[in-house]
Formats: sequence, C-alpha cells, structure tokens
Amino acid sequence: MLRTGLRETLPVAALIAYPLIAHLLILLEMPGVAVAGLVAVSVWWLLASLRQGPQDRLGLGVPAIVGLWGVINLLTDSVHVIFVPSIMINLSLAAFVATSLRTGNVPFLERFLRITHPQELPGAVRREARVLTGVWVGFFAAMAALSLALAVFAPLWLWSWFANIFYFVFIAALIIGMHTYQHFRFRRHDAAMSWDTVKGFFRLSLRDPAHPFFGYGAGARK
Repeated sequence: MLRTGLRETLPVAALIAYPLIAHLLILLEMPGVAVAGLVAVSVWWLLASLRQGPQDRLGLGVPAIVGLWGVINLLTDSVHVIFVPSIMINLSLAAFVATSLRTGNVPFLERFLRITHPQELPGAVRREARVLTGVWVGFFAAMAALSLALAVFAPLWLWSWFANIFYFVFIAALIIGMHTYQHFRFRRHDAAMSWDTVKGFFRLSLRDPAHPFFGYGAGARK
C-alpha cells in the first residue's frame, strides 16, 4: 500500500516542486542546474514509462527528446531546453481539451459535471459546458504562445516568473472564476460543479490515468 501511495504522489510532487526549484535556480543565476534537474526528471519519466504496459510507451519520445536535448545543453552551456516543458505542456493540454469539442464528443467540462451528475444534463448546461471548454482551449493556447514569446524576446528571469510562478496563479484564478460562474449559472439546473467534483477528478487521475473519463466521448455521444 505504501509503495502504491508513493507511486501516486511522487509524480504530482515532482510536477509541483520542479517549477519552484527551477525558478529559484534561475534567480540565483544557476540555470544549468535547472537543466540538469530537467534531465533527471526526463530520465526518471522515461524509466517509469518503460516499466509500464505498452499503452504507456507511446509517450516515450517526449522524455527521450527532452532528456537528450538537455544533455546537449549541458555540454554546450546553453539552456534552451528549459523552455520546452512550459510550451509543450500547454500545447498538449490545448490539443487534448480541443479534441473533446469535435462533433459527437463530450466536452471536457461536461465530463466534470457528469462525475457528480450522471443524469442527463439539460441542453442549456451542455451548451455552456462546450463554451467553457473552449475557454480552456484558448487559455492553454494563449499560455503556450506567451511562453514562447517570452522565451524568444524576454530575459530568462522574466520568462521564469511567468512560466514557473504566475502561470499557476492564472490557472487558479481561472478555476475559481469558472467555478463561481458555474455555481450561479447552473444552480437552477442543479448541475453546478462542486469542489468535490474537482477533488474526485484528481483522485481519479492519480489512481487510474487510463480511466474511461479521460477518453470519455471519444466516439459518439451516448
């Protein structure tokens, strides 16, 4: 049980800790150490994926490329790879959420609502959920574009403040704002998203990332 719990919590702890540690290292003018840390995380990710089933080996290219690029950066005294996770993660999230908007699919926000409201949702709620899902797509795409722009035109410390600190503030603000909006907008339909829904989603993602929720609606809407 203890080992299972550690396997579930370590990835989350690493995702939370790395941006903060990388930001501190950049402010201390030690970006090379941050690159070395990224290489270590990539190698760990790669080895963890190799130990999983075939379905988890499809994403081996990402940690392999990031790790190799990081080694090259260390050998050439550059830090270009440090920009990659912020841009790549936001583009991936934008693409993932956008696929739920295709005809016949269930919008991502509607999936959240269905966690605690398995009954048929009113048409107005489904339409609102589609619009709000589009807002998330736009948000992730904008964050990727801004991260890229700062990586090219701004000093490293400014990019780090955005990508490693303020980015998470923006996400929290959007979640709180969206939760508040849905609470008042969907309340009369008894379909407002609760914090229990959000917490249930994160527990579900940690326990079973392959759960049907994450591919819910990949086919036609039932």
